[in-house]
Amino acid sequence: MVLEEKTKKEFKETFKKKKALFEEILKISELQKRWIQKDDWKRLMNAINTKQDKIEKVNRLNHALEQFASEHNNYQSEELNHLIKETNEIIYIIQSKEKENINMINEIMKNDKAELKNMKLKKTVNTAYSNIKGIQNDGCFIDKFK
Repeated sequence: MVLEEKTKKEFKETFKKKKALFEEILKISELQKRWIQKDDWKRLMNAINTKQDKIEKVNRLNHALEQFASEHNNYQSEELNHLIKETNEIIYIIQSKEKENINMINEIMKNDKAELKNMKLKKTVNTAYSNIKGIQNDGCFIDKFK
């Protein structure tokens, strides 16, 4: 069965949309790095949500492309192979950007955990030394922990 030019064009256009979505995801991943560095958590969360929407669109396009390919004996062309290669390169860059972002977030979380632990210790010490009643003499020490 020979594919109509219209069908081929629709398939290529669908794949181009997929590539464009990956390009948008790449831009978002690059912006995320800046927002992580600036501690702009609100923008970071918005970016994550936007990126998730784009991923869901890619998944819907993948489903359409898979269905088309199975119905048309895994249709391929030189132009399509070129689009696939470019898209895979974008995906590789996205993955490396995401690894960088994950490492930065993990480092921040590690530092935040240490800071939180110190804050809890300071609060405990503050509680032990605050509102001590019954001290008659400056030389007397009352340990609330005992």
